Amino acid sequence: MRTTIKVAIMMAIFAFAIHSCKEKEKLTLLSISVTSPTTKTSYEVGDKIDLSGMVVTAKFSDGSTETITIIEGMLEYDFSTAGSKTVTITYEYKGVTKKATFNVTVSEPKPDATLVSIAVTAQPTKKIYEIDDNFETAGMVVTATYSDETTAPVTVTAGMLTYDFESAGINKTVFIAYAEKGVIKTAIVTGITVNAPLSEEATLVSIAVTTPPMKKIYWVDDEFEPAGMVVTATYSIGTPAPVVVTDDMISYNFSTAGTKTVTITYEYKDVTKAATFTVTVNEPLAPEATLVSIAVTTQPTQKTYDVNEPFNIAGMVVTATYSDETTAPVAVTDDNLTYDFSAAGTNKTVMISYQYKEIIKTATVTGITVTAPAPKTVVLDDQAGTLRQFSGKGDFASSATFAVTTTSIANGKPAGTITWYTTAAGTVKGGAPDITTSAPAVVDNNATVTITAKLFRAASGRLGASGTEAGTYYFTVTYDGKESNVQTVTVNPPAAGTKSVSLDDQDGTLTQHTTTTTTSATFEVTTANIANGGEAGSITWYTTAAGTVEGGGPIIDISAPAVVSNKAIVTITTRRVMTLSGISVGTFAGIYYFTVTYDGVESNVQAVTVGPKSVTVTSAISPINQPRFNIATVAIADGATSTVTFTNPAGVNLSTQPNFVVSKTIVENNAASVTFSVAKAAQLLGTAPPAGTYYFRVKIDGVASAVSSFVWK
Repeated sequence: MRTTIKVAIMMAIFAFAIHSCKEKEKLTLLSISVTSPTTKTSYEVGDKIDLSGMVVTAKFSDGSTETITIIEGMLEYDFSTAGSKTVTITYEYKGVTKKATFNVTVSEPKPDATLVSIAVTAQPTKKIYEIDDNFETAGMVVTATYSDETTAPVTVTAGMLTYDFESAGINKTVFIAYAEKGVIKTAIVTGITVNAPLSEEATLVSIAVTTPPMKKIYWVDDEFEPAGMVVTATYSIGTPAPVVVTDDMISYNFSTAGTKTVTITYEYKDVTKAATFTVTVNEPLAPEATLVSIAVTTQPTQKTYDVNEPFNIAGMVVTATYSDETTAPVAVTDDNLTYDFSAAGTNKTVMISYQYKEIIKTATVTGITVTAPAPKTVVLDDQAGTLRQFSGKGDFASSATFAVTTTSIANGKPAGTITWYTTAAGTVKGGAPDITTSAPAVVDNNATVTITAKLFRAASGRLGASGTEAGTYYFTVTYDGKESNVQTVTVNPPAAGTKSVSLDDQDGTLTQHTTTTTTSATFEVTTANIANGGEAGSITWYTTAAGTVEGGGPIIDISAPAVVSNKAIVTITTRRVMTLSGISVGTFAGIYYFTVTYDGVESNVQAVTVGPKSVTVTSAISPINQPRFNIATVAIADGATSTVTFTNPAGVNLSTQPNFVVSKTIVENNAASVTFSVAKAAQLLGTAPPAGTYYFRVKIDGVASAVSSFVWK
């Protein structure tokens, strides 16, 4: 019985399914509609449509509906221009096609946001350094502001920093330059102190609070806040220097009201000194007391400011009055102040707000004058705007100098930047020549831009043209974000028929060797008006890169074949170093300078280096009263300078360098010297280095000598 019922049910379901299929085959598509629009309704020209969020529904002849899956091929739209645009959806079902539309807005592409400014929004942690220290960015935050009013932090790298910690001083400045999409903006860190290293004989004489802390008013049991305080130490030798103040150097007692003393204690080489200053500590108010008013009872010292200069609270006293008729001075910080010095004006106001028990009262400083600084200007004057193309030793580089006059550009700002343009109108950037430029920092509203032509070498089979070609070039100079007017520099071609010989460095480094293996350097020669097939070139050796004194030629093999089609190749090959009859011969390490001459015309000077570099302290002269040491160098260019560092016998640098005067000569012909002495003042004051053995190293061009020593008596 049960089986019969199951079979009947299954047959009924099957019959219903067949009926449904037949009914569905009879369905026709009546319409489609966008029942839920796309999430994104605004586009820029050239965008593709985003279908996220859209629902399209089809309606059939039996009244049923169905959600349609939309693919790209079902859409028709044109976002190639701006305006209100119609998007058409086409859907086909059993030969019946229906359409639905919806509208979106297409706008012109927004220009990319450009860099407007950068600012140091959090100061670096470290503000006191010693000479030759590297600036540390820890704690510093630099923030960029863009034309669309957005901001973003800037990652500061060493290459963005300009500073001079080579000499001691206070209020040193670190310049930060940040470039983005061709726009350069700068910010500065001020208040940096660089101290000179102390002599080992220096002792601590005294300390003083040379700048008081910003906060000078406290309540009973408050904690002292040292922000803004500078403590300076004076030593028996050297100039006074700020010290880093830590919490364990500060002592005070704010447990009762009154004028309280804060003591700073500093220890150096077992000598301890102290400095003190006073602050005001107020009695706690009665629990029921409320704030009634505040008033400026003593005006600030400074009442005139430049635009955007911060308000200075120095000298100002603000007094609060409470409901129990007590009065007390109020501690004022930047957080208490509201003012706008962004534009010039007279009778500007500064509002001071103070809160006690959720009651806020205000007072006002009036009579502030804010003056606008003179606008920045950079004017480039034409002084000597004509150069000449040169291509050999007989013709020397020419320079054009342009005087720069500025207003409102601070001294010591980063060096100027040169921008080249294709026309005198200065509208299209480009067309920069291969040329040398110099635009040092402004000093007292003046600077000089120098433009110097580079040695010109015509194109060859191996290289394209290089150096400064003849032509007219247009440029500006920019200081502190202000660009000058456009100026012109003209490079004239050499006179027709002028002979020239240009020597191009291809691979100017060789290796000294003691085996049969050799190394060669090749130099391409480009000539003008030198006949084909003439005599081979002749090589002339010089003692310096200036090519003024002949000599210093190495034992080396040279090939300088005749010119063919204004081209030749000079090949220089080392000879094996060996000992013959007790004498060493061959090509020794060093830097050698030479020219090649064809048809009586001498080329520019080139250099060939035979490595490796080395620095050797070779001998001492007068080693007791004024030790002088000769230095021999290998493969180090003339003009290089040396640095001397005192070490222990193992070569570890001393933390405090002895008080010697070190006189040094530059490298010339692979030789230099250093001399040690003591200043007469140090001898008279008894601060000369004590007798003993002193160890030192000499470093030149990144290469350090072995440790040497002398005895000082």
